[in-house]
This record gives sequence, structure tokens and C-alpha cells, in this order.
Amino acid sequence: MAAKCAAQGRNVGWRIPENVVVIDIDPRNGASPEVLETFAYEYGIDPLANPRLVRTDGGGWHSFYRTPEGVRVMDTLPDWPGIEFKGKGRQVVAAGSIHPDTKRHYEWAGDPPDDAHIPDMPEALLHAITRPQSAAVSAGGQIDPEQAATALARLKPEELPHQ
Repeated sequence: MAAKCAAQGRNVGWRIPENVVVIDIDPRNGASPEVLETFAYEYGIDPLANPRLVRTDGGGWHSFYRTPEGVRVMDTLPDWPGIEFKGKGRQVVAAGSIHPDTKRHYEWAGDPPDDAHIPDMPEALLHAITRPQSAAVSAGGQIDPEQAATALARLKPEELPHQ
């Protein structure tokens, strides 16, 4: 399918699986070199040294990291403009795609490694971006089965309106 899309000049999206987070660094949205340097220092991370790195059309990067099972992440942190965290169910433009406006390519920075070489998310950053467990709504506006069970357990049938 990827070869067919490339031959037809189409772009490809990569749906992010469980246990992977993509840090989307976009200079057009405020991720200046200074912001990125401070972000890297604060969280002990160098997204540009990640072996799983895609250069985006706007001069940014997609940097891939593994997370523990079941971790849900926030989309952004208020102090970091232009840096977005994309987890399970979201998608990013895949390497090889061409932006329709800029005509720039999304490309691997070096050779594309296999999935076994996605590094673990550093603990400090993982802690900062993990959604609180008490959140009633999960990513995507849906509740998970455990949240539904908790909500249903609070209902008292005798207090519900009758028709």
C-alpha cells in the first residue's frame, strides 16, 4: 500500500499504537531553538539524538518514544509552545510523504530503524505528560470500560426518572 501511495503521489499517515508517544516539534507553532533547548535540558532529553526521528515539512521533527502499557498522555504542556505529544490512536504523517502546500518531504533523519530500537520515554517527561488517572474522559472524548463501570456504579436506579 505504501508503494502504491508513493507512486500516486499520495501521503501516508501512521496511526500511533499502544505504548508509543510521538513528540511533534513544530517551529511554525513556537518551538524555537531556545524553547527546544530549554525543554531538552528540563527533561533530560535530546529529541534530535533519537534514532527514531522524522524531519517534517515545516522544519520540525517527529521523535518516537516507548511508554509503559496503559499510559495516556496529554496533548500539550502549557509552558512548551510548538511541542505536542501524540499517543495511542492519533496519527502523524509518515516519512516519504510530501506536504501539499510546501512540497517538502517528510523524511527519516538517517536510516529508518526497526521498531525494536524505539527508546524509552525519559521518566521526568513521562511523569510530566501522563494524564491524571482521575480524569473522567480519556483521549479522543471516549471513556474506557473501567471509567464506565465506575460511573454506572454511582447510579441509583430508584433515583432515575420513570416514564
